[in-house]
Amino acid sequence: MNENDSNRSLSERLGVTVPVWSAPMATDLPPEFVAAVSESGGLGVVPADDVADPKTYLEALRKGTDKPFAVALRAPDVKAFPLTKECSWRWARVFVERYREAIELSGAGWTEASLADAFLEFDPLQSFEERFRFWLEARPAAMISTFGAFREPEEDALRVAGVLNVATATTLREAKVARAARVDAIVVQGAEAGGPRWSSVDTGAAAVGLMSLLPHVKRATGLPLIAAGGIVTPEQVRAAKVLGADACLVGSAFLTTEEARADGFYQWAATESSPADYVYGPFEGTTDGWYLRNDFVSGLAKELTGADRPPAGLFEPWTAQLRKRLMAAGEGAAVALSFGQAAGRVPYARVADVVRALSA
Repeated sequence: MNENDSNRSLSERLGVTVPVWSAPMATDLPPEFVAAVSESGGLGVVPADDVADPKTYLEALRKGTDKPFAVALRAPDVKAFPLTKECSWRWARVFVERYREAIELSGAGWTEASLADAFLEFDPLQSFEERFRFWLEARPAAMISTFGAFREPEEDALRVAGVLNVATATTLREAKVARAARVDAIVVQGAEAGGPRWSSVDTGAAAVGLMSLLPHVKRATGLPLIAAGGIVTPEQVRAAKVLGADACLVGSAFLTTEEARADGFYQWAATESSPADYVYGPFEGTTDGWYLRNDFVSGLAKELTGADRPPAGLFEPWTAQLRKRLMAAGEGAAVALSFGQAAGRVPYARVADVVRALSA
């Protein structure tokens, strides 16, 4: 952090006029959406883990805006990889058992043997490092670690590049660890968020609501905070600011906009469903979140805890493929679908409407 930064607001440091950031949702957000958020005065955030072709995405983003943007990346749990052959087979069996119907309906054709081989070769650290280098060279205003804080090599690279280093915390302990890691700001994600929620330093910690968590984190860290979790109204933004937030990270509120191009489930979830339609748990595999009570979630014998959970980041690339295939085929009931506690309360049609309303 530059010595002069302490006298400037978070928005001033980022070069944005409105303290509204878009959440890096795994809903195939197009670059035009991220550009529209930045063009509206907020901070568009690239969901880099879900971008298949970063170069093409970046080109389209730059065509849409010359204003600041941010990039969100999920740092892997490096202690868990590479997997042993025994572990690869174990998690392949778990995956096939849990997603058997989804695999059949999607036509993916995966077997225990093919998944065991894929898991054995899976190297999330290499993929993460390649993505990190690419997006750092794009010179975003900030880079966000969606789980906890970045590792020391990434922290050093961000500092040298002059890019704001932002961690994510879902508990007070996570926030303190992030503060010790010398981050510049923290996204405080309350339990109202759809997910994902995962912690490498506070495993099994109780989910805490945003308005309860914010003041504790502000008092403990003194850092600029970005509030996240169920925010769709200007009243919620004002409340978050009173409790210590410098900006808000917003997901659900954007999903009904033309620019987001969200599919039918997210349109329905945002406008017609209610929080009672969802259940909290790790139904995606590793990470906690609010998941629709559909056939898949209802059919699970129990929520997975402790040793039943696979290493963070292992199942997600494959469940993402299943979700895309099944949603396209109208078979969403066969896979976990998440949405936050803003369910049924989203009234917006355009990105500019969201930014304007939340900055009122």
